[in-house]
Amino acid sequence: MKQLMKDVQLVIEAATENRDIKLEVFRKLDRIAPENAILVTNTSSLPITRNYISN
Repeated sequence: MKQLMKDVQLVIEAATENRDIKLEVFRKLDRIAPENAILVTNTSSLPITRNYISN
């Protein structure tokens, strides 16, 4: 998977509105996406403050 994402510049996460699922998705993306890739979420009901997502 990391090889497939080597040239990715933008990743839009669209997982269900569940904090634990979104955190797991972002943890995995953080491991496989290029360091300079922009990771974003389409969440509409969950807060995305640093304290909320860094747990």
